[in-house]
Amino acid sequence: ADLVKSVNDEESSNALVDRLHKLSTEYNAAILVVLHLNPDGGKTRGHLGSQLDRKAESVIQIERKEDICTVVPKYCRNASFNRIPFRQFTWNDEIRCHEYIGERSKEDQDEKQRAECEDILLNLRSHSLIWSRADLRKQISDLVGIQRTASYERINFMLERGMIEEN
Repeated sequence: ADLVKSVNDEESSNALVDRLHKLSTEYNAAILVVLHLNPDGGKTRGHLGSQLDRKAESVIQIERKEDICTVVPKYCRNASFNRIPFRQFTWNDEIRCHEYIGERSKEDQDEKQRAECEDILLNLRSHSLIWSRADLRKQISDLVGIQRTASYERINFMLERGMIEEN
């Protein structure tokens, strides 16, 4: 956010994201960007956050509950939506850094992914209640900023759990 006029300034946000993309391509390197979430929820800040979410290869969030930090994959374009483990870390005073302590249970992961799909559905319901599979895939791709395969994974996830039904 320090690299733009304002996180809500469209011109400087787009220019920064374009520059980061070009640098990543030119040097064939990953660029890690840390952007805090809005205080009221899970959305990244401003136009900059939205643009980064749309253009990033992967977006992860760190969730903290008591002393445990969980790395939650939000969007991972080249990985399966419901197969990525949620790795957990905690601070270790003895070694003076965070230490890996294992993975979040599959039930907890499923619940987190269910919540993400519920958010998607809430946003889509304001437009329509009935979609063709192709239109639903496109709407999810546009809304979340993910590729077609990832959209199908979310649709299948929702179908398997009865969140939507196919007719």
